[in-house]
Amino acid sequence: MASPRRFVALNAQARSWRMPPGLSYRKFQRNFQNGTESAPLIDLREIADEIGVGTVRAKILTNCFTELGANASPIDVNEDSINGSHGLPDGQTRPQDFYDYTVLMQETEEQLGSYRPDLIIAPVDIARGAISHFKSESSAYSTAVSAVEPDTAACLFKSLEIGESTTITTTHTIMTELRKRYLPTGSWDILKQGIDASLTVSDFEAHQAVLYLQSHGIQAGPAGAASLAALKRLTISDRKALRLTRNSTVVIFCPMTSDATYDTPHDVSADDPILITQTLVRINSASPNLGSAAGPGETVVAQYIASWLEHRDITTHWIESAKGRPSVVGVIRGSGRDGAKSLMLNGHIDTVTLMGYENDPLSGKIINGKLHGRGSADMKSGVAAAMVALANVKRLELNGVKLGGDVIFTAVADEESGSIGTESILRAGWRADAAIVSEPTGLQTFHAHKGFCDIEVVVHGVAAHGSRPDLGVDAIINAGYFLSELGKLVKQIHQGIAGAGRDMTLGTANVHASTISGGEEISSYPAQCKVLMEWRTIPGETKDFVESKMRQLIADVAKVVPGFKADFRIIISRPPMATASNHPFVELVTDVVGDVLGSKATLAGAPYWTDCALLAEAGIVPLLVAIDLPGYNPFPELVSMGAASPLLLYTVVTAAAAHMSNVLRPGANKWSSQPQTIRKYDWDPSRRALTDALVAKQKALCLLRMALSDEDVVGNDIILTAVIMLVTADMIDSGKHDSQAHVNAMGWLLSQAPPMTGVGEMLKDFIISDCYI
Repeated sequence: MASPRRFVALNAQARSWRMPPGLSYRKFQRNFQNGTESAPLIDLREIADEIGVGTVRAKILTNCFTELGANASPIDVNEDSINGSHGLPDGQTRPQDFYDYTVLMQETEEQLGSYRPDLIIAPVDIARGAISHFKSESSAYSTAVSAVEPDTAACLFKSLEIGESTTITTTHTIMTELRKRYLPTGSWDILKQGIDASLTVSDFEAHQAVLYLQSHGIQAGPAGAASLAALKRLTISDRKALRLTRNSTVVIFCPMTSDATYDTPHDVSADDPILITQTLVRINSASPNLGSAAGPGETVVAQYIASWLEHRDITTHWIESAKGRPSVVGVIRGSGRDGAKSLMLNGHIDTVTLMGYENDPLSGKIINGKLHGRGSADMKSGVAAAMVALANVKRLELNGVKLGGDVIFTAVADEESGSIGTESILRAGWRADAAIVSEPTGLQTFHAHKGFCDIEVVVHGVAAHGSRPDLGVDAIINAGYFLSELGKLVKQIHQGIAGAGRDMTLGTANVHASTISGGEEISSYPAQCKVLMEWRTIPGETKDFVESKMRQLIADVAKVVPGFKADFRIIISRPPMATASNHPFVELVTDVVGDVLGSKATLAGAPYWTDCALLAEAGIVPLLVAIDLPGYNPFPELVSMGAASPLLLYTVVTAAAAHMSNVLRPGANKWSSQPQTIRKYDWDPSRRALTDALVAKQKALCLLRMALSDEDVVGNDIILTAVIMLVTADMIDSGKHDSQAHVNAMGWLLSQAPPMTGVGEMLKDFIISDCYI
């Protein structure tokens, strides 16, 4: 299937387009050679070899570029105020809107000498200047010009996509000076006709490019390294469309920007839910409202999710109704055909406090097949699963399969406290016919859960000195009478004879006293005593219902305790949720879950509260679903290893699928010298298996590349095993039994290897016996 990554927008007509005189810029007269050193042009031989072109030259824009104004970055301006407006607060016009880059381009030509530029890659503003120079009516060149932008600030890309210059909403990027909401003044007519390619890069790709340039003595920030990142992301088909050959010359413009100090970004390329979960867990998103040490909130994790979605060209919305508590919405629109239903995938991105977590709460390590870290179960793994599900819908779309209804992913803040995240996305108007909330459910499908009311009760006394009982009324003792009566009510509720009785799914409500406090000093009668309590409600127990029961409870105590006075208030109230077990959506989901598990899905109710109730109040049919497949797999040890190392999982799939493709190939087991008639559809199973093998191999190679960069984390035995299995997979298809000698040799090699980890030993046995194919 096609990669869900945002594609490169190509314009085949741009190569022959020439800029009419009427579109040229207002000239900015200045002698740039006077007191200004030339911008060096540096040969990047390694990059040229990697890309497969003749030469790559990096134009390092330092003093000269600053003189042009293109590096005029703001000072003491916060990020919110420069949201995409060319690095300046809204309402200000940046000078390069009127600059002519002719001198810069002429200098580049002179430095190239006999080389003719076949492709120029630069940020949008400089790319615009390259078009005006190399695509002028008098130009003898046939130069392609490509513009690069951050994934999260793709103003030109999105303008080209809709066919008109547009203002966009951007999210965080370390390429600060490329964060633009709108295009430079007067540039749209030039860019829409003259740009050959528009592409975007992730912060992580820009960071990798920064490290490469630094290793060659070039101190460029992320915005300056973006052009190199853009070149490196071009696929073979992209390079072919841009007519790049072994003899081509590529020039990348690298401005020396002021964004050199930044936090190392997370890689957004992973599509594996385990790797995504590890990344999410390693980002501290503990609630600032919980625990003795306030957490940082969801900003950083929301930035990662928004970047991950934008990297895949999924429409993304940032919703931040409370400062520092953002939620992210990703949506793939359906065709809107009659009767089509929309689906929301909801998950919270905050966690409870990190305090009290054994070991490192942000490790994300996999130990004995289990992923550790705060929020790994509740519910960053569920969020990762929803992200991958949305990306798979994007893949379907790229392969020509468009769903009828919308699929909406909502990564929400503050579920662990006040649920302002789900409330804010509902206030913003996001709705769906049904929703799946991927909270941990222990392999069950929850169609109902309890609500709650947090209640504060204040029992009043009369303050007096301890020596004057005739004047004092003891609020704490009277609170004891209240708690005694509360205990009777709790017992009746559990028996089903008080409250709303017993619900068929959720059972009875439950009520408990949480904290008690009162009094000022040991020698005085306390004037008041405060009791905090919680009432976990079932359907039928509304806020009004609970208030009526609390009034009755206080009245019952007052009947038997002379002078008893108390009042109460509901601090917060959340309703229960119940979706009928025979609702069509419930039946659909349970059927699908049953198919995946291989056994009938279990419908149940949850004793806790979730955002499902808020979705239900908004008219959305919600379910809680989160499953874990290893316990239901006939090969749990192998799956456990796969869970512990996605690299091994995809490597095993590669080898197995390649083997199956061979076995299923028509005539594979019929060694005959006679010609055979093979029908076209006979090849389908073999082709499907081969496709699976190639997809798995691509993922395995990506993971292997990551593993080689951090051998201590993955383990050399795992890396060695994966390499051998991948080699074997390539040999399987070489004909008859030619691969067996290689398998035997590899088995001998592994048998001579030093002691391995438990996983390594098991895989060594698998490989030696050749049982994995």
